Amino acid sequence: MAYKEAQQTKAIQLTLHKDKPLEAYYLGKKVFENESGKYIVQEFTKEDGTALEVWGFDMLNRKLVNVPKGCLTKITYTSTKVEGDKKHHLCTVFFDNKKVLVNVLKKDDDDIPF
Repeated sequence: MAYKEAQQTKAIQLTLHKDKPLEAYYLGKKVFENESGKYIVQEFTKEDGTALEVWGFDMLNRKLVNVPKGCLTKITYTSTKVEGDKKHHLCTVFFDNKKVLVNVLKKDDDDIPF
């Protein structure tokens, strides 16, 4: 048996790409936990098969709960709204349920920790 070393993908921050749409197939999420708290990374694959991970933020995570796994998704970070000492990142999320990856496995997700 020939093993290959697994490579990590680099999670991107959408907040650094204002008004630049990301178009990829939504695969689900991963939850990471450390001493600072829980973090969500949303997983995608581009049409060419390239894996892509995106650091989640509240609005993005809440909207992606309603996107079926495997659907072609278009996400655009639009702005940051400041209320007092809190920043809220805003985005749009659209999906096309007619463009779906057929090999996406269905699995239960953990609840989003808010």
